Amino acid sequence: MTDRQSPRPRAGSARLLRTACAISALVLAAAAPGAVFAQGAASAPTVADGADAHYEQGRAAYAAGRFDQAYDLYTRAYAIRKSYEIAADLGQAAHKLGKLAEAAEHLHYSLAIFPTTGNPERRARQQQLFDDIRKGVAQLKIEASVTGVSVAVDQRDRGTLPLGRAVFVDPGSHVVRGTLSEHEPAEQTIVVKGGETRSVELVLKPRDNGGSRGNDLEGKSLPLLVSGGVLTASGLVVGATLLGLGLKAGSDRDDEQTALGGTSPCGTGTVHTAECGEIADLADRYKSFTVGGIIALSLGAAFGVATLTYAVVPSGGAQQKASAAAVWIVPVLSTTDVGAGIGGTF
Repeated sequence: MTDRQSPRPRAGSARLLRTACAISALVLAAAAPGAVFAQGAASAPTVADGADAHYEQGRAAYAAGRFDQAYDLYTRAYAIRKSYEIAADLGQAAHKLGKLAEAAEHLHYSLAIFPTTGNPERRARQQQLFDDIRKGVAQLKIEASVTGVSVAVDQRDRGTLPLGRAVFVDPGSHVVRGTLSEHEPAEQTIVVKGGETRSVELVLKPRDNGGSRGNDLEGKSLPLLVSGGVLTASGLVVGATLLGLGLKAGSDRDDEQTALGGTSPCGTGTVHTAECGEIADLADRYKSFTVGGIIALSLGAAFGVATLTYAVVPSGGAQQKASAAAVWIVPVLSTTDVGAGIGGTF
């Protein structure tokens, strides 16, 4: 009998098999981190788990009479999750420690968000405890003349008006302060009794930036002020220099005419051609220097007025003021006179 050998796989089939194995390995490698991550995510503690852990530890400490420890643990849990259960137990712990105002705030908050499906007996106990504490503390109802005011009671931040929860304080003297940007702070000192409800209205007035010269440069651009000062000084210096040169040219012209004598030494048919040419040149320089000097002085003055206005007008009204201000300069030239007209609206 002749032995038959098994057929050997062809090269193409072998390559196909290797490719399939490689693809499978890549898929498994890509899926493995996801599986590991999913496993890690499932085992990683969540924020809610942290609140539950603090809360349960706080309940155990409260049951054992360790009210200080229970208060600290409830406070940690409340910082993570502000539920009605944690707020109620935190209020009870605060009550045990004599923190009556804080106990009233937490119990009031818990009763405000107590679910309709919650235990009615528990709610009744909370209400009874709150009513008993309320007789010994005062409630503040704080309002302000403007919205968005930040409120502090006895230097403790209570949030921004309108407040999301009631404010309770112990009997005695308390300072209520309200602050808001661009407004003067408002402050009231009140004296309250237990069981009282006191309304406090804070009136904040807009800050008058224009009333104090010490605040005129607040919000101003220093480079703009410096540039305006430089342009003002340059215009005045250049203008004065040109006017001086113009006066000198005019004086030389008059001296030349006087030296020639006569009423019209440079008239038609004059014999003083060279001298009259010099006089005409001096007259041109007089006009050019004088006009240039007046224009430069006018520009310097305009820059000075604009810079000064920008510096002294309060920032809040600068834009409105600038829109109504304008300056213009008109040169005046004639055969006998030179100058410039300046005008504007302010």
